[in-house]
Amino acid sequence: MLTLITALVLILMIFTPWWSKLVYYAEQQQILAERLVTYNKMLRQKPQLEERLSVATARLNSSDLYFRSATAELAGAELQRRISSLVDTTDAKLISTQNLGVSKEAGPRKIAVRVRLSGDMDDLSKILYELESQPPVTIIQNLSMRSKRVSMRRNRQNKTQNIIDINFDLIGFLRLRDQ
Repeated sequence: MLTLITALVLILMIFTPWWSKLVYYAEQQQILAERLVTYNKMLRQKPQLEERLSVATARLNSSDLYFRSATAELAGAELQRRISSLVDTTDAKLISTQNLGVSKEAGPRKIAVRVRLSGDMDDLSKILYELESQPPVTIIQNLSMRSKRVSMRRNRQNKTQNIIDINFDLIGFLRLRDQ
C-alpha cells in the first residue's frame, strides 16, 4: 500500500507541472492565434488606410493651415501684417511687434512674433480670439497682462477706464517646400 501511495505521489509530482505547462502553452497559443487574426485583418485594410492617408495628406497640403510665404522672413511680415489689420478693426493700440525668427525644429518651421498691445478687455479678447480661430493656424504663448486705470475728462465728467497692456508670442507655421 505504501508503495502504491509513493508511486501515486511521484506520478502527481511529475504530472502536475507537466499539466500546468501544457495548459500555459495552450493559452499562449490561443492568444497568439487571436493576434494573428487581428494582424491579418489589419493587413487586409492596408490599401484603404493608405488611400485615406494620401487623401488626408493632400488635404493638409492644400489647406490654409500654414503661411504660404516663400521665405520665413516674408511669413513673419505676413504675421505682423495680420496682427496690425486686426488691431485696426478695434480701438486697441498696437505698441510693438518684433519678429523672433524661425525655429529649426523637425516638422513645420515655427515663425514667432512678439506682440505688445494696449486696450480694453473687449477689444483685446476679440483680437486674441481672431488670431487663434482664423486660418492660418497661430498659437498664442507666454501671455502676460497688466492693468492700469486711466482717467478721462469729457465735459466736466471724470471717467475712469481700465486699460490692459498685454504681451505675448504669436507662433505661426511655415510649410517646408520639400514636404
